Amino acid sequence: MDNEFYEKVKKIKDTVDIVEVIGSYVDLVKKGKSYACVCPFHDDHDPSLTIDTKNKIFQCWSCKKKGDVIEFVSSFEKIPWIEACKKLAIKAGVDLGLKKNPNIKTESIEYDKTFENSIRPKDFDNYIGQSELKETLSISIESAKQREQCIDHMLFYGPPGLGKTTLAGVIANEMGVNIKITSAPALERPRDIIGILMSLKAGEILFIDEIHRLNKVAEEILYPAMEDFYIDMMTGKSQATKNLRIPVPKFTLIGATTRAGLLTDPLRDRFGLVFGLSLYNTSELERIIDR
Repeated sequence: MDNEFYEKVKKIKDTVDIVEVIGSYVDLVKKGKSYACVCPFHDDHDPSLTIDTKNKIFQCWSCKKKGDVIEFVSSFEKIPWIEACKKLAIKAGVDLGLKKNPNIKTESIEYDKTFENSIRPKDFDNYIGQSELKETLSISIESAKQREQCIDHMLFYGPPGLGKTTLAGVIANEMGVNIKITSAPALERPRDIIGILMSLKAGEILFIDEIHRLNKVAEEILYPAMEDFYIDMMTGKSQATKNLRIPVPKFTLIGATTRAGLLTDPLRDRFGLVFGLSLYNTSELERIIDR
């Protein structure tokens, strides 16, 4: 995704009528030069959401929700930003020219469809080893469910073969969400990591293996996505350069590494939960073989 793409996004926002779009979802009331409605993003009774027709943005003065027409469609329909962008592009008659990048390899774990997945444990009861870690994770998952929020970003480190990928799949299954799996070497260009982030749905888990091999640019893109669930992009050239903030759904990043010492401090500090996996003992290895 380059400047050409974001110029097309700008054209979409300039072309579509924000009043018409929002009016297709909620009832609007004209107030002077602006419009107002009952905010659909919180329990609202008096019209607290207003539309600034000049700047083409909406804002709720109660819940503080604000953004452009793409953000409204994304939030109202609960779809990823890129999907809302595609939807409005059709309305505006703009060809985004999006194509799937064959170099990005992500996959969703679909249990019981292959032999390997059929023998992978699906829950903590069947996951062998890491007893203390499983207890801690169970508490964290139950807490997240009660709060109806994503579980915090987490980092697993330890020698290869300890089941870090499998454990991430178990966490996704326990949370009742999908998981997308990729590896840091596959994220060579900025558009690789941006494409994955914008394809995520609310609550989903992104698992990045060998995260210590993430390049600096991809790492910088991850920072605001992990903290504020936004992607910061620069568009235009010289004096026309502008910062474009693209929202991404709230998600959980699980990183795995065999060399924790190679992670940069800023990236490591953004993981709320950091766990070291211990080696299997003889009894646990016997149970794994039996399974």
